Formats: sequence, structure tokens, C-alpha cells
Amino acid sequence: MVRVGTELASELGKRGFNVLHDKSINDYPSYNHSYSKTLEVIEEYLNKYPTIKCVFDVHRDAVSDEENGRVKFTAQI
Repeated sequence: MVRVGTELASELGKRGFNVLHDKSINDYPSYNHSYSKTLEVIEEYLNKYPTIKCVFDVHRDAVSDEENGRVKFTAQI
């Protein structure tokens, strides 16, 4: 996923955007706490750089439930 973020940062940079790409590993040792750890990182950057306009949290989802197996997340924008 870091590589995907690197590509996204590169493409945004080519289009004139200032980009801050954080490469922290937030799903170790516990994947279950990765979202809260990521939120902490994001909040630190927002406090340090209050002019940030957009935040992209790029990650893979691999969630399963006990009944149906893998859960697929979707969104309509």
C-alpha cells in the first residue's frame, strides 16, 4: 500500500499539489487497532500543518465475518 501511496503522491505532485506522504506502518502489531493509530497520525499532521486541505487514507480492507466469510465494502460517490 505504501507503493500505491507513492504513486498517488507522485501524480498529485506532477499536477502542482504539495504532498506529504506518511509511510508509517499502523497495522503492526495489531491490525484491529490500525484505524485508531492512523487517526492519531493524521491528527498530528493536521495540528502541525493546519493548512492541509485533504487527507487520503489509502489502505486495503480485508475483513471477514463468521457467517458469510469475506466482507466487501463499497461506496457510491
